[in-house]
Amino acid sequence: MGQFTLAGRVADHSEVPRVPLRGNTFWSGESWLRFTARANGRELRFLVIEDEHGTPCAVAPLMVCTADRGPFFHRIPGIIGDERSFGDVTRLSEPERTWYEKHLPELDDLRADQYPAVALGARGSDHGVRFALESPVPPDEVMRALPRLLATAAAELGCRGYGILSLTAAEERMMRSAAADEGYHQVLLGADAVQTPVPADSYDAYLQTMSSNRRRGLRREMKLYRESGLRTTVQSGPESISDQLAEFQARLRTKHDMPDAEALTRAEFADLRETVGDHSLVFRAERDGRLVGFAMCLHDRERQEIYGRSVGFDDADPASRYCYFVLAYQEIPAWSARHGISRIWYGMSTSEAKRARGCTLVPLHGLVHFRGPGADTLYRVGELQSLGERRRLTALGCEF
Repeated sequence: MGQFTLAGRVADHSEVPRVPLRGNTFWSGESWLRFTARANGRELRFLVIEDEHGTPCAVAPLMVCTADRGPFFHRIPGIIGDERSFGDVTRLSEPERTWYEKHLPELDDLRADQYPAVALGARGSDHGVRFALESPVPPDEVMRALPRLLATAAAELGCRGYGILSLTAAEERMMRSAAADEGYHQVLLGADAVQTPVPADSYDAYLQTMSSNRRRGLRREMKLYRESGLRTTVQSGPESISDQLAEFQARLRTKHDMPDAEALTRAEFADLRETVGDHSLVFRAERDGRLVGFAMCLHDRERQEIYGRSVGFDDADPASRYCYFVLAYQEIPAWSARHGISRIWYGMSTSEAKRARGCTLVPLHGLVHFRGPGADTLYRVGELQSLGERRRLTALGCEF
């Protein structure tokens, strides 16, 4: 046990900017909090953590979800048994797979019994625990208190299922004992992909930092890109987040069966422009001044890190097939190498492609808690999902 007595209280987003936070990053600033409040509306709350004297120590985002409301990856019951979230059933043994598939038909009813649910996002570009500037409590001690504090907040919010998402391996180990005491179970959610650019003053110098095989592959991709008449421009600031970008992104989301993609995407991009537009970087693939594809990032100037945010393409243009890999894995890293960027964070999807293009895979874990007679089945399904996910990532060279 720590030497401090910590308590948590649930607050709405309007209170959080009044807590001075460590660092001078836009993730901790009022502009990003305004964006998350607009984007997530009534689902977003915050856990304000205080010591026994009422001194704020940290704030952490809480996403309250139902089966059909709230961000998909924060619906704690919903990610169990859904391999769009994590898992790889093909890597389970025959007995493991037989048990897993036998119980999948039960999950809809078991998940429904766990809503409403609440997720605490421990890190990431959208969410993360932020520590108060004047906190007398060490961050590690705050993190170890999160399982207990979230359980109390879940009860206050009337949530049956709850969990802590996106923990690094070190954070999960730090919290393991406290989480076990509170009845949490661990799941492996996947891996974030991160690249550390090697400083270089030109594209050719950037390529020289790589193996000859990879260099040849990248030159071939760039050759096809340029022979299609495509050239890259980089824009920054609010004006770079245009309606055309939103249109291209909406097409991609519609292709993946996301409901109301056009209206929601236009609203999201308008909110980004009005709140954190000063931190935007847009890499544009253009031909004769016409946009064919884009990759949008957000730039944390304090840490000199870039976070990949959105991509989109004009599917009607045959040249769009060359945009994604060139923009995401050549133009962004080469620009970053020239501008002193320390890390590029690409997110958790398409791990195979990111690993093949030089990214390191950073495993991310979750701690989940369910109640009632169906909890054991949900835990076992999550355990097998995690096993398949671990085997998938291990095959990609991910270290645990």
